[in-house]
Amino acid sequence: MKKRRNWNAKGKYRALLRVLKVFVALCRTRFGVTFQELLEEAECSRRTLYRYLDVLQEAGVRLVVERRMTGEVIRRVDHVDGARVRVA
Repeated sequence: MKKRRNWNAKGKYRALLRVLKVFVALCRTRFGVTFQELLEEAECSRRTLYRYLDVLQEAGVRLVVERRMTGEVIRRVDHVDGARVRVA
């Protein structure tokens, strides 16, 4: 019997898992998350996180970037027609 490899181990699916972590982090919050919070969630460099955000936008996820009154920049998923993404 052929031994099955763990698909989430270090390998070709690692980037996909990180992109999904970023997507889930964006969907979990109603008011958005800061770039630093996304960096902590994805556990990657700033440049890589920008790449992951580009991948999500190319996949059709509408991202909104807003500046709070405190000067903080947040990112969130734009829910079209009031539709919400539910992530457990």
